[in-house]
Amino acid sequence: MKQILLDGAELFTMEQVHAKLVSELAFPEWYGKNLDALYDCLTETGEQTDIVLANFAMLEEHLGRKADALRRVLQDACDDNPCLSLEKWPGKKQNEPKNREGDSVQPNQPIQEGNKMSTIKFYGADICKDCRAAHPLLEEKGIETEYIDITASTANLRAFLSLRDHDAAFDEVKKEGRIGIPAFVFPDGSVTLGIEWLEGTGCCQNC
Repeated sequence: MKQILLDGAELFTMEQVHAKLVSELAFPEWYGKNLDALYDCLTETGEQTDIVLANFAMLEEHLGRKADALRRVLQDACDDNPCLSLEKWPGKKQNEPKNREGDSVQPNQPIQEGNKMSTIKFYGADICKDCRAAHPLLEEKGIETEYIDITASTANLRAFLSLRDHDAAFDEVKKEGRIGIPAFVFPDGSVTLGIEWLEGTGCCQNC
């Protein structure tokens, strides 16, 4: 599967967005470098393609309303073409997880969406002791997660590295030469490391 990363930290104009997509997908010569043409070309492609939209808040800063229009076109094209998928990865946000009302989430307080738990992305690896310890704690508290083993595939590793490279939550672990797992991405895009929010322990000193 082809994976295309549209990173808001690196794209400052729609011309750059179109150029990135043209180079990655080899659009035909008639491609007009506008959103209508983009939709047409995306819905006609037969190659399995995963489009990763990262740092969308930064893309909005650079492109204004065009960023949301781009997102809608990408989503519409993915909805209409089974060969396409769209993933959205958060950008730089404060480390403290918050719920949808903006209140801080205290340790051991899962995020709720109505009466249903919102899914949290859990980046980890089976060789990390804190990652292994997190699974029963999450299950015990009834917290739904999407576990992403960064050692299971190149796509998983690239997705994690994109998050790690652009989110301030990883600044300290990068200075210390650690990987930064377990890492939890909350539904609002905020990131927290380690499992202290689950049981009061610290981040794995080796990971």
